[in-house]
Amino acid sequence: MRILYGVCGEGMGHASIASEVIPFLERMGHTIKVFTYGKGISFLKDFDVYPIRGLLISYEEGKVNRLKTIYSNMLDFPKNFLHMGEIKKVIEDFKPEICISDNEPIVAQTAYLKNIPLISFSALNTFVFSDVKKPFSKKSSALIAKAVTRAITPRAQRRIAISFSDKTFNKGGVTYTSPVIRTSIRELKPRKEDFIVVYLAKSHDYILKILDRLDENFVVYGSLLKTLEIVRQ
Repeated sequence: MRILYGVCGEGMGHASIASEVIPFLERMGHTIKVFTYGKGISFLKDFDVYPIRGLLISYEEGKVNRLKTIYSNMLDFPKNFLHMGEIKKVIEDFKPEICISDNEPIVAQTAYLKNIPLISFSALNTFVFSDVKKPFSKKSSALIAKAVTRAITPRAQRRIAISFSDKTFNKGGVTYTSPVIRTSIRELKPRKEDFIVVYLAKSHDYILKILDRLDENFVVYGSLLKTLEIVRQ
């Protein structure tokens, strides 16, 4: 089966999941074409990737800057339309029989326009479709996040959400499954050390200053910053 797989390129989580899902599907005999952007392009370079423009989040002092995020995406995402002829040809030449979208809108829209079955497979489905309690101060942010996620894939033949449960189960039309962890990570042997590991997608001085005030040892790392140690003497 030919599968068109849209992968969100914001952060590393979506691409990390896809790096395990794609080989699994290929071992099952399927052919995969990947549409992605941002960090997903380099992370999934060993697969059949077609680079597109996608939705990215703008940060300021460790927090999401909503206005900047909206403005930058309004400028960048429409650039896909400049290459719409090429995108359309890639899709028509591939002739997808099913589409999978991990929070990526072009593949979802392709499924709608061409009447191709769509699977929404994303960790964000857990946030949108489960009864996760949110602090009152974060409810407005949660509503915006839900609205954006639903807008990307408003409907799908199947929705799969990632849950920390060790069992796969169905609830409200959504299939919940355990987290997808890279093989290279699962094969590591964990050990206990005297520090707390902190992951930051980007360098945020605001967060580093907070960590510096805490009476703990930290090792901070991320894809766009050098590993930093905050060690108490």
